[in-house]
Amino acid sequence: MTFGFRNRNIMETLRILIEKGQWHEIDSILKKMFVDQTDSAPFTEAIYLLHTTLLNPSTNFPDDGFEKVRQILTKLFEKSSPKFLNDPCYLFFVGYLITLCDWCFGLDDVTLGIDMLRRASELEPSSLLFRWGYSFSTSQADSEFLSREISKDQEVISFLASYGDAGKYIEEQIRNLPYFFSLPKE
Repeated sequence: MTFGFRNRNIMETLRILIEKGQWHEIDSILKKMFVDQTDSAPFTEAIYLLHTTLLNPSTNFPDDGFEKVRQILTKLFEKSSPKFLNDPCYLFFVGYLITLCDWCFGLDDVTLGIDMLRRASELEPSSLLFRWGYSFSTSQADSEFLSREISKDQEVISFLASYGDAGKYIEEQIRNLPYFFSLPKE
């Protein structure tokens, strides 16, 4: 099996294996990723897939599947984090997911996610996207402005699209943020 940036085959294979409860095969694929990949994108996509699988109420897990998926996600996160410690894309995407649901990663709070988002914005201070992630996760006032600017920046939108479902999810969050700011305050 070939792993490559923007390769949907690996994500579809993982989805099918999760549905079938084939944990050993999932583990084998992820081990191969560690040998074959130097790019963080496949790891980010796999982490996003496992994260959303856990949070999707319509997921039909076989037997002890929920806990198995959580363990696989935690293991993938723990093994990939040191490898991509200085990769702002990995730090941004995974940090953002941690701020949404820390327990999926075996954590007790969102502090590490916020730290990862801060680090991504420090590594690439000119990135509106990485600044937005940190700003939004820490409820800073400029997150609305940044989301509006990002929504108009085709280069950032294309970058997000290159990260598959994870990028589409972030783009959706960014595009919807100004709407939430326009809601009446109670």
